[in-house]
Amino acid sequence: LFLLIVFGSITNIFSQDSTSSKKKEMTMNMIAFSPGLTFIPAGTIENINTSGVFVPTIGFDYLRRVHKNWEIGVMLDFEFGKYSVPKKYDDLKRHNAIVLAAVTAFTVPNTNINFYGGIGVELEQHKHLGLVRLGAEYTIRLGDKGWFLGPNVFMDYKDHYDTWAVAIALGKEF
Repeated sequence: LFLLIVFGSITNIFSQDSTSSKKKEMTMNMIAFSPGLTFIPAGTIENINTSGVFVPTIGFDYLRRVHKNWEIGVMLDFEFGKYSVPKKYDDLKRHNAIVLAAVTAFTVPNTNINFYGGIGVELEQHKHLGLVRLGAEYTIRLGDKGWFLGPNVFMDYKDHYDTWAVAIALGKEF
């Protein structure tokens, strides 16, 4: 019995790893910088008759992989513009709003398509608004060092109005 235990232990010590060394290691973190435009369909600019307003936007994202196809993280967007949203009794004024959202992302298996969903807040000097964020992104890998481009589109459903945003993310997975 003693010889069987010793022989079994030695066999385990000298056995080879059965996993393939060619298997790609899964990255756990992703950061991205996303310049883009946000469209406010209900927005107007003072003294100009418009049906919607475009404002430049810069986004910063951090996501952490929690499963092969799932990530959680935060998105921080800066909207650079001044506009109003007409309401029934008083116009809602917006000036350089900041959007902060907690999101989850699902990567469709065997594709480069990601779907996003989450909740957040739009911070602005006149009034803060709650929001629900939905979006999609197509990831284009730039080599094998973890860099990527990600054209994306997002819709924010806010308390008093909705917005559409399009951007191109430049990011790195690590």
